Amino acid sequence: MRKILSVFLFSISLLAHSQIAHKRKLFLLSSPFELTVVANDTVQANALIDEGIAEVKRIENLISDWIPTTLISEINRNAGIRPVKVTQELYDLVERAIKISDITNGAFDISYASMDRIWKFDGSMKAMPTEEAIKKSVAKIGYKKLF
Repeated sequence: MRKILSVFLFSISLLAHSQIAHKRKLFLLSSPFELTVVANDTVQANALIDEGIAEVKRIENLISDWIPTTLISEINRNAGIRPVKVTQELYDLVERAIKISDITNGAFDISYASMDRIWKFDGSMKAMPTEEAIKKSVAKIGYKKLF
């Protein structure tokens, strides 16, 4: 029994050592991003990372308000005007984001996007927004105001 256990543990040890963490830094969702996978080799790691990138881009095309063709952009354009029919997946993503906003007491706030209208984090800002612009922007923030 002891010999079988030793062979088993040795096999697990070899398997664990054959897998390596592979990382790729890139820019997704308008932010610096780093994807890490654990794989047996670089070919497998690159395939897994490419899969991850494709999924992030797919979700971005569901939820991004800076892409004018997304349902979220359509919702924002029609806010207070008319309802917009959404997919179940988008509904679930927004519901989850609201829950995370609530769990974090607003440290993560799904409604932050109005701040993007006055603050630019890409180095293109030449001057501070006016106090009035800041007040207007902040007045629109608050995940609890979504309902």
